[in-house]
Amino acid sequence: MTDPREPHARGVPAEQGSDAVTDGVDDPRFPLLDAEWPEYGLRIDPATGMSPPPAEATPGPSVVHAPGRRPVGDARRSVARLVTVGALIPALVVAVIGGLLIYRSTEGGGAAATHPVRTVSRRPPAFTVSTAVRARARADGGLAVAPAGNGGLWYQAAGHALTRLAAADGSVNYRFPAPRAALGLAVAGQSLLGVTETAAGAVLISRDRGSGAVTGRVPLPGSPACAALTAACDPAVADGAAWIALDDGVARVDGGRATLIPVPGARAIASGGRLVWALTDGMLYRLDPATGRIAGRTSLGGAVPSGLAAGAGAVWVAATRDGRPVVLRFDGPPGRRPVAITMPSAVRAIATSEGAVWVALEGGGVRELDPSQNHLAGAAIDLPDQDALLSSRPGQIWAVRLDGGAAALTRIDLTPAQ
Repeated sequence: MTDPREPHARGVPAEQGSDAVTDGVDDPRFPLLDAEWPEYGLRIDPATGMSPPPAEATPGPSVVHAPGRRPVGDARRSVARLVTVGALIPALVVAVIGGLLIYRSTEGGGAAATHPVRTVSRRPPAFTVSTAVRARARADGGLAVAPAGNGGLWYQAAGHALTRLAAADGSVNYRFPAPRAALGLAVAGQSLLGVTETAAGAVLISRDRGSGAVTGRVPLPGSPACAALTAACDPAVADGAAWIALDDGVARVDGGRATLIPVPGARAIASGGRLVWALTDGMLYRLDPATGRIAGRTSLGGAVPSGLAAGAGAVWVAATRDGRPVVLRFDGPPGRRPVAITMPSAVRAIATSEGAVWVALEGGGVRELDPSQNHLAGAAIDLPDQDALLSSRPGQIWAVRLDGGAAALTRIDLTPAQ
């Protein structure tokens, strides 16, 4: 469904000095565009003819006993029962020891993990794939990006405004000035969340995604872990809270306050439904979204991670192991060793959509990973060397490729075959 506040982009005069244009639309349903910054979503002061700065909100404070046995008078029956009990005791002891070993394997990480069990998911449908929208934007010093709920895309580069591309055709339909660049972005309901560094430290800023007005600021208890993985600074949203990977742990932001969860060296966060996972250099942690406590962990088994995604019945980590590119599949209880799926080249980005996993391969385009078979399927989408894959609304993925001071933004539409 299209955002009701999103105006139609056609026929509106363009603003000069744009840093984003659209080009190369492959699908004839989406006509070519050459319009630059149309000023949609901005308030204009009739006295000056200019848009006033967005108003900033004042931050908030940051036994029932069992009945006794009837006496048994028959001595032979008593002896029989004693023999039976004596035979059951060893079995009970074995069961208890086995339970303790299983508990240790699920709570202790990789050292006591069981051997991997091959698990599969429901087979995804066959897809008709099209690159429906293409656009370019300035990306001086990198680019923070986040999919909009209706299929559009939010982005911001250092020194430039917060910008949203329209879902229908990729034209610019929102542009809000922001004094500081966002390191990571995410949409949560009617809010756009941005992780920003200030002189006093990192802050999570909430904005109304229709007006751009700041609605909240929450200081974060540490520095964001942005340099490690693509999109590592993007907040994850689960159970009404925002989760951000920090150098010293994971910040859980809820009700105007941030709580630090001790996961040292967190590199990325992913959420799926009501579950949250945090990735470090050597471990995948599962976090309880209601309490923020660590609910389990699993070793990466020496693999070096480069990406994280949740969906299609599992958690997926792009990595290299012994110099070979792999995707690690984590499902089942914490502590179970992951299934390693060999890739033909390094995985630069990973995402899930429509029950399938999508990987951007070094020099190999974007490929579908069928979770029901744990191997690549379908033809490669001709988008080489993408730096990020972002799941948008069902059936859509945004691919981002950085090239010097510019970024190529491509929306991939996945239409299940009938």
